[in-house]
Amino acid sequence: MLALDLGSSSIKAMVMRLDGTPMSVARQPSPVRSSQSGLSLAKDFSAERLWRAVCAAARQAVSQSGVALEDIAAIGVTSQRQGLCFLDGAGKELYLAPNTDLRAVMEGAAQDEAHRERIYQTTGHLPSFLLASGKLQWFKSQKPKVYQRIRTVMTLGDWLTFRLTGERTGERTLACEAGLLDVTSGTWAAELLKELGLQTDWFPRLVPSGAVVGKLTASAAGDLGLAGGVTVVTAGADTQCGLLGMGVVGAGQVGVLAGWSMTAQQVTSQPVLDGSYRTLAGLHGLPDTWVSEVNLGDTGNALTWSVRTLYGGESQSAFTKAGAEAADSDAGGVVAILGTAPVDFTRLGMRTGGLLFPVPMAYSGVGRAALVRAHLESMTFAVREALERLQEVTGTAPTRVAVGGGMTRVPLFTQLVADACGREVALCGTPDASAYGAALLAAVAAGGFKDAQEAARLGAANATAITPDAERALQYNDHYARWRHVRTELERISLG
Repeated sequence: MLALDLGSSSIKAMVMRLDGTPMSVARQPSPVRSSQSGLSLAKDFSAERLWRAVCAAARQAVSQSGVALEDIAAIGVTSQRQGLCFLDGAGKELYLAPNTDLRAVMEGAAQDEAHRERIYQTTGHLPSFLLASGKLQWFKSQKPKVYQRIRTVMTLGDWLTFRLTGERTGERTLACEAGLLDVTSGTWAAELLKELGLQTDWFPRLVPSGAVVGKLTASAAGDLGLAGGVTVVTAGADTQCGLLGMGVVGAGQVGVLAGWSMTAQQVTSQPVLDGSYRTLAGLHGLPDTWVSEVNLGDTGNALTWSVRTLYGGESQSAFTKAGAEAADSDAGGVVAILGTAPVDFTRLGMRTGGLLFPVPMAYSGVGRAALVRAHLESMTFAVREALERLQEVTGTAPTRVAVGGGMTRVPLFTQLVADACGREVALCGTPDASAYGAALLAAVAAGGFKDAQEAARLGAANATAITPDAERALQYNDHYARWRHVRTELERISLG
């Protein structure tokens, strides 16, 4: 199996045996560029540069695996959420952008001011400047000639399946994350989009997570270095693929996917909405299953800043050294508020934060290792708060908590999650949980597993149980309370 994952920071390709054993992973930097529109907040992709990055990652992964090209039986596709593509009638990309494209801040804010409850109740998502409705409104008002040429609206993952097969489809979990789907019915949110003054005839046929979209075209196969006719599976949103890779499929179970940013998703048997807009509601990759989500903001992105600032670079060796030194240190009373915290979708924007030292300040006892540890602890306190919020909103206590994503390459992080939350957590068998989930769905299509449920059970079986240290867990109760208090006071100051 070959999984292709269009992530926020990198393009990943994973080769996996049909039985679910990962063989190789390759990465290419995500070729995000400042938009040609000239707007400082606008980001997009050159379609050809992005395609070349995908092909380079795929070729490298296949080469590293040592398998013959004709042995690739199926390709699973996943991508970051809220990434979008608009095509014209001939299939040319009019707009192709990552979820970091913020050109529609004003348009999205206006939509939320007038229609916030309606948008959230229908789609389960906010804010609109990240969603398709905000981006479409921006093109309607700022680039009307381009807007008039749009014939297909799809997500980033759908674009990749289109490049692989020539088929225009809309995978449900990704469409829901882009605010294009009615989260309850699982159909296009046409009535809402019509109310927002947008066209509603641009959407391709909907397909579920794990659907076979088509066969790899000869042209795409040539670029990828593969044989033609390979089965292509649309696996869905990276977070939901991560849940499958971690074996998070039962109601009440929680998956924490910690990469460039971090989310905590709890599996529910129906869509759960929060009147205070503190959680999102989305579709799970399994039929008739939903997720309630707390978004926790920057994680790996924020840690990269700390390591670069304190250790003089962001190489793997710098991260390894920072993690090892932090594991042998304590935080020295330092409280870190550095970006990672549950998002309140009614109060988005700049927040006050930093590193708070104990009084009197003891410079000699607080080195860089203590600062990195304090930063990692703050991230895991955010996970604990997310679990508490999910329980409050869903009315169900988390049953099993699994952790995956690039942050788990720092062993201390996962242990701190267990300690800070005072509970056992399941560590995914591979840090690349999203790519693994996509590969598992490709394996289902190729006959390796009966269905996604059976494939996810393998993900659960491959997880490692991380148990909390009883003494540290007790200490972290007090540290967590202090962290919550400091963050609340800083938020009060920032709101002024």
